[in-house]
Amino acid sequence: MSQLNAEQSGSLTHLRELATGLLQIQIVQYGLAGIASAIVDLAGFAVLATFILPCVNEGMGDATRSLRFAIDKSLAFAIANMFSYYISVRWVFVPGRHSRSKEMFLFLGISTISYLFGMQLGRGLINHFGTSTALAAIACITASTVINFFARKLLVFRR
Repeated sequence: MSQLNAEQSGSLTHLRELATGLLQIQIVQYGLAGIASAIVDLAGFAVLATFILPCVNEGMGDATRSLRFAIDKSLAFAIANMFSYYISVRWVFVPGRHSRSKEMFLFLGISTISYLFGMQLGRGLINHFGTSTALAAIACITASTVINFFARKLLVFRR
């Protein structure tokens, strides 16, 4: 009987180690996907903020720069978020917890909530601390990334 318990205990330990290893791999995959999504986001933001609706000139006043930042970040977010969904389904998470349409709705909804939180963080950094536009954009992405991983893993995808 004790030999069976020892074998079961060893199996459970092995399963925990395997699960931990798989989670670590998934976190690395998510990190790489996040880097790719961040590049899409930052590139889109750079084009918008430099050429379409400029907000990088700190001499224009923080209120105007902050508003333009929000518009440019929102457009860049929409582009990067569609890319992020595609890469998440293909490479990081296992779909199937929900129907494809519900999965996409949840993915986009969670992304939007975390984005709005990150954007307000970025705007707050600009308005209250005079932070550079680039640093505010990076803070926005960082906050959103952490929130998104856990919400997507726990609420959207099967694993």
